[in-house]
Amino acid sequence: MTAASPPAPRKLQHSLVLLVPAVLFGLLVTLQWRTQAERSELSVRYNAPLIDAANALQTEQNDLKAQLADLRARLDEIQRNASSQSGAAKELQTRLDELKATAGLTPQSGDGVVVQLDDARNVSVSSRDVDKSICHATDLTDIVNTAWKGGAQAIAVND
Repeated sequence: MTAASPPAPRKLQHSLVLLVPAVLFGLLVTLQWRTQAERSELSVRYNAPLIDAANALQTEQNDLKAQLADLRARLDEIQRNASSQSGAAKELQTRLDELKATAGLTPQSGDGVVVQLDDARNVSVSSRDVDKSICHATDLTDIVNTAWKGGAQAIAVND
């Protein structure tokens, strides 16, 4: 019987050799499982505000893109109107310049004729012919009208 008693502690040793690593392995698996579960809860807890912030930023970006598209459309419309107004403004400015030139409000240059009118000097004329020796406004008017009819582009009096 003494031979039978040594195998019992050996079986126990063999059982413990296998049992201890199995228990440790089970314990490690359980700890790992619990750690994974805690991590997912933590990540969800911290990700929720980030997800909300990302969604809010995405919504804001979409609104800004829509606003940018609207502003670009308005800019295109303003540029189209400005180009048509610019053409009209140029036409009006050209017409205004022509009217200023016709009214004598713009300086003219080029070939010209100088006419000098003066009263007669040292003429001994009878009192009734004195009126003929003085320049009158009607004389100036006749000269200016004759110049216009002759094609003068600009006339200056007492310049």
